[in-house]
Amino acid sequence: MNFAENASRFFNRGYSCSQSVLSAYAPGYGLDERSAFKLASAFGGGMAHLDGACGAVTGALMVIGLAKFRDDITVSAAKHEVYTATEDFVEEFRRRNGHINCTQLLGYNLSKPEELKQAADERIFNEVCPQYLQDAVDILKKLLS
Repeated sequence: MNFAENASRFFNRGYSCSQSVLSAYAPGYGLDERSAFKLASAFGGGMAHLDGACGAVTGALMVIGLAKFRDDITVSAAKHEVYTATEDFVEEFRRRNGHINCTQLLGYNLSKPEELKQAADERIFNEVCPQYLQDAVDILKKLLS
């Protein structure tokens, strides 16, 4: 099974976008799935429904940190590598989707209970989030190869 299939499988089991992306990659970086689910749990739905970044983005940024923060160089140099990869990821995600903000991507502000309910009732998460997961995995594939 590949990263996209794993992320999709986790999402279909009810995990958020951030949990799904991070957990698909976690074992390859020495982080077990259960810990990854816990670590990413506050970042779904625009950062806990707080009108923030898309969970597929935040999950991918955690993967970038796991992949790019190296112990064999200075902390400053390691952060630079992570920040550069993060900038590249965000630029490509924005190019594909126009935004990285969950509200902008979904068209619903999940911090407003009535909009969260409406989005859920209209099954917007099942309609659009799988593509954001796929985009995150595709961009990570290019950045991490």
